[in-house]
Amino acid sequence: LIEEHVLDACIALRPLKKKINDKSGPIPIIADVGSGNGVPGLIWAICDDSLNIVLIEKNAKKIAFLNHVIGILNLGSRVKTIRDDVNKINTLQIDIITSRAYSSCLKFLESTKSISKTDSLWMIMTTNKRSSQLTENTLKKINMEINKTISIEVKNKKTDKQIIFFNSK
Repeated sequence: LIEEHVLDACIALRPLKKKINDKSGPIPIIADVGSGNGVPGLIWAICDDSLNIVLIEKNAKKIAFLNHVIGILNLGSRVKTIRDDVNKINTLQIDIITSRAYSSCLKFLESTKSISKTDSLWMIMTTNKRSSQLTENTLKKINMEINKTISIEVKNKKTDKQIIFFNSK
């Protein structure tokens, strides 16, 4: 559990922070879409108290768990939850949109356009196999492009995992 979930989130935090530091302006709002058990968003909030995070999850039991953890850890001033399907949300303007376990990479990018800004950045924690659908042609159809791809190593061994950053064209 720790290696599979928490370590994944911790590994992804460093490139996320680099992207945040590369951007100028106010501290960005990060949305963890399909947050489930809070990975990666809740883990990032625990590890870095400078982050403002919105956990978006449509399952009521998962939202109850997330709210419970947020309360116990006193994270309520900078971590919020939204119980809804991201496809139905159109009132948010998120700076960085992320997911670790969304149904498909392409569906994630399409589903989250409604919560993006013109300069939003998307970050997907995925596998090589799941990201293979992201061809230049499929991304062009949804006006997106790959900003950066990072292959993940754990204990100095390559894995099939990767982090991919995207932006709108």
